[in-house]
Amino acid sequence: MRKAILFIGVILIATGMNAQTLIATSNINWATSYHSQRKIVRDAEGNIYVTFSDSINPEKIVKGVTFNNASGEWGNPELITAGFLPTLAISEGGKIHLLYRSNDQIRKIMHVSSDNFSEWTEPLVLCDTSGSCTIPVADVDASGNLNVFWIQENNKTGKDLVYCRVNADTISDRKLITTKENIYDIAIANHLQYFNDDVFFALHFSGDSLQFFRSEDLMNTFDTILITQGSQPNITFNSMDEYSKDYHIVRFLYRDINSNLMEFNSESYNNYQTGYVNDIDISNVDYVCVDDVIPDLGYSYLYLKDLTLYHNFSYGPAYNQYNMEIISGSNIAYPNIAYKHFNPLFVDFIWMEDNSRIYYLQDEKHVWMPGFPEFQKREGFSVSGHPNPFSENITINVTVSEKGLIPQTQIYSIRGRLIKTLKPIGNSSGEYIYIWNGNNQQGVNVEPGIYLVVCTVGENKEARKITYKD
Repeated sequence: MRKAILFIGVILIATGMNAQTLIATSNINWATSYHSQRKIVRDAEGNIYVTFSDSINPEKIVKGVTFNNASGEWGNPELITAGFLPTLAISEGGKIHLLYRSNDQIRKIMHVSSDNFSEWTEPLVLCDTSGSCTIPVADVDASGNLNVFWIQENNKTGKDLVYCRVNADTISDRKLITTKENIYDIAIANHLQYFNDDVFFALHFSGDSLQFFRSEDLMNTFDTILITQGSQPNITFNSMDEYSKDYHIVRFLYRDINSNLMEFNSESYNNYQTGYVNDIDISNVDYVCVDDVIPDLGYSYLYLKDLTLYHNFSYGPAYNQYNMEIISGSNIAYPNIAYKHFNPLFVDFIWMEDNSRIYYLQDEKHVWMPGFPEFQKREGFSVSGHPNPFSENITINVTVSEKGLIPQTQIYSIRGRLIKTLKPIGNSSGEYIYIWNGNNQQGVNVEPGIYLVVCTVGENKEARKITYKD
């Protein structure tokens, strides 16, 4: 990760946030697969919940392990139920849903829920028993509906994509969505901040065919957003905030047929078909999963390539991708990233090493503003600022290496709302100076807290964190 020299106050804020932690081991070397299944979620208090597959020969079991944010400690892995291929979903109020595949001869999709990750409801069978099921994926909408998809064998050639809606631990709807020659993978996303009940889902079938869909009426109907070729579909869906919740942003991330990383970008009040596809220019990707998208700024994602795990941040199709963390180890596999609750500052993720060990890491989405120029040759500019934290004014210095490129320097909230566009008070030989006094565009003081200095120079864009004190 790119390291910045920080002021003492900033160091205290960030201490202990990026320590790689061994949280569990498993007898199954695919314990945290698949990318579309969310093995890790967090609640509004910052507590983290992880699930994974394990076995007590010969039976497969589902285990869970939790992080208590108040104490700063991980608990011990605990047995939850018999089964495998678990996935988690969490409601706005913190109710945790666990979906998994049973150990029966005809594999069934099972559901249990909990308010504390230790006491669980009785298992509920979601599917019929006409054929074995696999890869349940799930998310929760604003109304508290648990939306679930899975792949189910049928008596004919092909496989079925089945949808089920659960409310108050009771099945309220179940229906066949489509039958394809072969279905390999599915993905789902509801709104990150629980603003609406829209359901986005994706389907990888029949070789390399890939389709993304959206439903706004609880899966009574759905629209096709994107038809392409590729694999490993990922979806992240959000809105700016409660003041502009009807303006939505959606990002699809996937591998094309040559294992190159691709992203689809759309921002709209309703018409998502107006988006476009961008080649991220990262090739030979083995595995990919996506994090929360921050409207107007971008999103984090993990990708695995040549047994090395990368945490990247995407500012969108017009800008370069930036690497935040690189993890090299022994036989790294099956990374998984937390999707909810929405966290604009950090990513929480897990992965496997040596076919048995499960690790956790929390990483920053944006680095802190350095106190002196830290020139980034890759970006072609440097940005620094002092003092940080500040209570009256912060002086921001931007140095641009290429003549003729004028930086755009803006202040954003951590949730992606534009606060103010700054004007340089002077420049000389590509060096630009900006002053921010904590006011917004209307001249009103903002609330104390963490803000982002977002600097754009040509095709390069990067955000740095600063702290405004009262």
